[in-house]
Amino acid sequence: MILSLPEIQIREVVLHQLSSMWPIEDADAAAIEDALPQALERLEKCFSHTRNKYYSDNEGHTRFDHLHGCQWAHFLYVLSREVWLGDGPTFQPTCDRLYALNRMQSGADLFYQVGLPEVMNFDHPLASVMGRASYSNYFTFSQGCTVGNNKSVYPSFGESVFMMSNSKVIGDCHIGDNVII
Repeated sequence: MILSLPEIQIREVVLHQLSSMWPIEDADAAAIEDALPQALERLEKCFSHTRNKYYSDNEGHTRFDHLHGCQWAHFLYVLSREVWLGDGPTFQPTCDRLYALNRMQSGADLFYQVGLPEVMNFDHPLASVMGRASYSNYFTFSQGCTVGNNKSVYPSFGESVFMMSNSKVIGDCHIGDNVII
């Protein structure tokens, strides 16, 4: 994957952004450093399946640009998820900070305990909330979308579901494959 910054500088940007809001301990920095390679690997896998001109260069190489807001929001979600999966309860404050930073910057609610699919896409995710549903690959959502529960029961999604702006899927339902909402 082509990075807009070297991996070490991406780490420094994350730590700088976090430390501008909260005190960061050495253990937090170590957890982020440990999770960063897996997060970038997961992004590459996802972005390589995205047919969006901002996710590849002219030769078709997958590209991650930290200045592209949607890519950065996706990265912060994936990084917080990887920290959580690595040793989550120990580093829950780190995960919470990454989650809060992402909400502040993108306006999207992408909680690290929610298992979003490996291949997904979103563009302009402002005011979107992705709840604890069951998601399949090629899930896409736009601004103002909500996935949530009704009496603690969440929906499930088949492959290639696209939630258009301001759509909502709530409660006990199954959305099949190749659906536009």
